Amino acid sequence: MSREEKSAKALLEESRVAYESGSYELSAQLLDSLHHTYRDAVKYRREALALQKSVRMEISRRDSAFAVARLDTLYSVRDRLLEDFVTLHDKRFADETTTRVKGSEPSGIPYLDTYFDKEDRLELAASVASAFDPQSTHLRIDNLSDHTYLSSDTIPYDGGMNYSYVDGGKHYRRLTFTDTMAEPIVAFIALAPADASLKVTLGGGRAVSFALPARSKENIARTYRLFRVKQEIEKLETTLRRHAKRLTLPD
Repeated sequence: MSREEKSAKALLEESRVAYESGSYELSAQLLDSLHHTYRDAVKYRREALALQKSVRMEISRRDSAFAVARLDTLYSVRDRLLEDFVTLHDKRFADETTTRVKGSEPSGIPYLDTYFDKEDRLELAASVASAFDPQSTHLRIDNLSDHTYLSSDTIPYDGGMNYSYVDGGKHYRRLTFTDTMAEPIVAFIALAPADASLKVTLGGGRAVSFALPARSKENIARTYRLFRVKQEIEKLETTLRRHAKRLTLPD
C-alpha cells in the first residue's frame, strides 16, 4: 500500500467515525478533502463516494425534519400577522390589487406607503407635490435621531411605475420601488427605533422633504415583519422540495 493510499484510508476512517457520531458536515468535509487530495487512491475514493451518498441522505433527513417543524411555526406566525392585513382592489386600475395593513391607505400627499402587490411582491411607494418637474429623482430616508441615512439610486420618470403629473395646476411625483429595490429601504425604516425621527426626501431638481408620521413607520414595520416571514417560508419550502427529491431518488 502506497503512502497516498494509507493517508486516504485514514481520512476515510475518520470520516466514517464522524458520520457514525452524527457529525455529518464534518464527514462531508473530510470526504471532499479525500477526493481533492488523494486523486490516485482510486479504491478509497470509490468507497468515499458510497459514504458521501449516505452522508447527504442523512443531512437531508435531518434538515427536512427541521424545515417541517419550522414551517409549521412560520405558517402560524404568517396567518396571525395576516389578520391585520386586507386585500384591496383599486377601481381605477383593472389589475391593481394590493395587500396592506388595514387602514393604511394614504389619505393625502405627501406619503410613503408599503404593501404587497398583486404578485405578492413587496412594494414601497412615495408621492409628493412639487412645482418642479425633474426628469429623474431618488428617494432618501434620514434618521434624524442617529444621523444615518439611506438613499436609493437615481431613477428616471418612465411613465409607468415612476411618473409625474399635473392636477389643478400643481405638479405631483410618484416613485415605486419593487422587490429587491424596496427591501433595503423598507428594512432601514422598519428597523429604526420606534421613537426615531425619520425624514423622507424625493430629490431631483428641487428636493421635497416631509417627516414620516409614526403611524406610517408602524405600518411599514408591520409589513416588513410579514415580508420576512414570507421570505423564510419560501426559502424553507424550496429547501424541503430539494431534500424530498434527493430522498426519493432510486439507489
